[in-house]
Amino acid sequence: MKTKLLELLIFVALVAIISSCTTLRKCNAKFPPQTSVIIKDSIITKDTIIYRDKVIPYYIKGDTVFAEKKVPITVDISPVWAQNDYASASAWVQDSKLKLQLIQKDQVIKIIIDSAFKEVSHWKEMYNNKEVTKVLPAEKYVPKIVKFFAWIGGLLIVLIIGYVAVRIFKPKIL
Repeated sequence: MKTKLLELLIFVALVAIISSCTTLRKCNAKFPPQTSVIIKDSIITKDTIIYRDKVIPYYIKGDTVFAEKKVPITVDISPVWAQNDYASASAWVQDSKLKLQLIQKDQVIKIIIDSAFKEVSHWKEMYNNKEVTKVLPAEKYVPKIVKFFAWIGGLLIVLIIGYVAVRIFKPKIL
């Protein structure tokens, strides 16, 4: 009885070894994964508008204004002066008259116009031969003939195991 059980265990081990799958390395050697190379050429043009400020000079001509008014003061007073970047003024009393003189200087006023002029500038960037390698997933399609023979192989394994079991245990048939 021990020999029969040992034969059964050896048979089951052999069937398991023979019907097992091959390793992943062997599968990859027989059926390598498909790779694809995508080559992409493109030219990108960007337009940018740059606004620039413009300074416009405006010339103002100088002018002189003289004014006098009679006042009840009999004493003459010497001139008093005041001036800045744009004008100078003086005032004095002479012959019972208050006299005033304003001298406006010539000047140039700079007028700044914000974003008055625009410039269009172009940048070109080229991307040539940009390669992308992708590994596509393995195809999961199993042909119908492989499925058919797999069922037949499974059925045969079950029959062989049943035959061996019957031979080992020999049931008594009436």
